[in-house]
Amino acid sequence: MARGCGDFGGPEPFAIVDTIGVDPDLEGRRVGKALLAQLEANLKGIGIETIRTEVEWKQLPMIGFFASHGFRPAPAICLEKKIE
Repeated sequence: MARGCGDFGGPEPFAIVDTIGVDPDLEGRRVGKALLAQLEANLKGIGIETIRTEVEWKQLPMIGFFASHGFRPAPAICLEKKIE
């Protein structure tokens, strides 16, 4: 977890969740919920106010997981362009 920067490099205290994984044999046992709860507690303790992540549009189970834990769409849209 790294302290991120806001739009165009301005300071804004947020963390980025790049990867979260749960062993498939443990799915449905609230391991992901426990991981996020501990992460939030740790981040709050160091002054981080926001957690961000990216999920592919078609990954409905992941979107549902994050939505069920209070994540909502961010006010910014990520744009990309393939360089050919």
